[in-house]
Amino acid sequence: MSHEAMKLALEALEEITDEVFSPYDNKLGEAIIALREALAEQPYEIGTRLAREGKGISDLWGAVKSDADMAEAQRGYEAALAEQPAQQEPVKYEFQVPDGTWHPFLDKKHYENTVKDGSWPIRALYTSPQPAQRTWVGLTPEELDEMFSKTLKGKKLVNWVAQAIEAKLRSKNNG
Repeated sequence: MSHEAMKLALEALEEITDEVFSPYDNKLGEAIIALREALAEQPYEIGTRLAREGKGISDLWGAVKSDADMAEAQRGYEAALAEQPAQQEPVKYEFQVPDGTWHPFLDKKHYENTVKDGSWPIRALYTSPQPAQRTWVGLTPEELDEMFSKTLKGKKLVNWVAQAIEAKLRSKNNG
């Protein structure tokens, strides 16, 4: 049963028991308790969620109840971080003013207030430029003529032509 389906079932059961039954003295009550437990976020999932949200590991302390839960949450946190591709950290951020020029933030509070306000464009600056897209190198008409004459000379199939073209392009594009 999906998480959303469990939530809907729990809501329906709670509504029925409020109107008709006491929730803890029958099978409906047992079902409600089982659904609540199934829907409760476990420490490992708390850790993975916080990592994916970009929270720091110190945020785990307020999200779990015990040292054992903390250890499990840390495992989830570290597993989620390992799944994410390594990213270069920005060295600083700038904001853009109406005339189109970019300016550095005065301090962390200035940055946080600008992010919260949301009315100014912000860009991140990195220590090294991001990798540029390589320019694709195509085949010249002479190379195409050569490929077709070699491939079709022995009455080979058309897919061989495609393979020959692909091999030539791969060699021209360092691959």
